Amino acid sequence: MTDQLDLDPDEGMARASFLRRSLITAAALSYGGMVSETQIANAADRVLSTDHSPEHSPALGIMSRNKIRIEYPQTGGLARGFFTVISNGARQAGKDLGINVRVRGTANFDATIDQPRLFRAAMATKPTGIVTGVWDAKAMQGPIQQAVKSGIRVVMINQGQAQWQKFGALAYVGQDEYLAGVEGGKRMRAAGVKKALILNHNLAEQGLRLRQNGFVKGFKGPTKVVATDVNSIPNSTNRIKAAITNTDYDGMFSLGAQPNADAALLAVQALHKQSKFKIATFDFDPTVLKALSKHQILFAIDQQQYLQGYLPMLWITLNAQYGLKPYKPEVTGPNVLLPQDAKSVVALSKAGYR
Repeated sequence: MTDQLDLDPDEGMARASFLRRSLITAAALSYGGMVSETQIANAADRVLSTDHSPEHSPALGIMSRNKIRIEYPQTGGLARGFFTVISNGARQAGKDLGINVRVRGTANFDATIDQPRLFRAAMATKPTGIVTGVWDAKAMQGPIQQAVKSGIRVVMINQGQAQWQKFGALAYVGQDEYLAGVEGGKRMRAAGVKKALILNHNLAEQGLRLRQNGFVKGFKGPTKVVATDVNSIPNSTNRIKAAITNTDYDGMFSLGAQPNADAALLAVQALHKQSKFKIATFDFDPTVLKALSKHQILFAIDQQQYLQGYLPMLWITLNAQYGLKPYKPEVTGPNVLLPQDAKSVVALSKAGYR
């Protein structure tokens, strides 16, 4: 899908104001403490005041906005609400920046085969940049390094914080998964949970291992991993039901809203064990938010994935035009949602922003 900028004057002014705030936020995240707020704001104003039409494009081979084309390949992106939010952020950035953005995806999540395949298909179109997650580092290292060598800018999102510089990526945008896991473990312990089941929907995924290890560190109590099915809530529900039958565990920590948290809620309801188990989760969807508002879930760790779609488009554009790049990872989480926060987020979640 390709999005073009086509705005009336009033809407354009609103977009410009929003983009100015986005530029200032991105710069503050990367250079906070090294330059003043006034310097950041002045730089953003200079970027936005530049005429980006082809006839006024800067010299020295710097690319004009309407020639910038970015690909976002996403395995599982056609069926999972989490990735829909990232895609929405990417498309909105395309509209705000006046660049071409294409999102391509598959129904089922497959980090080892489908994501490298989609990435190579995107690379074959010779875009300005590609945005990709790295859930299987071995499978993605070769394609990413090949793209970078060919002159394509790559921004890694969601997973791959440990590899982005090694692979030669322009930037990494995502959550610090280990620290987020530690925070989740501390909060579950503080809530009175004595023994916790960890619901893991992909045992081989590096980011989930970081979440899991962080949780164990923060929780400091007995834990046991329950392997769920990344592509099936019904299968995951059955596995959780088997795990919570005749057990003395009293908590469940989900490493992802889909399928784990949704399946955990179904499992405790089916077995009438709502009062026995305290549940918390990484990420959220409308089902999780509803349960959170009813205090059926303790908290949800929000990585604000809309930013993982939006900010990479901004950085690729700024790099293509002005040679700018962040010097450290852009950390979008953890942000912890509590029951009192759920109501204000519901509408935004349904609209695909949260």
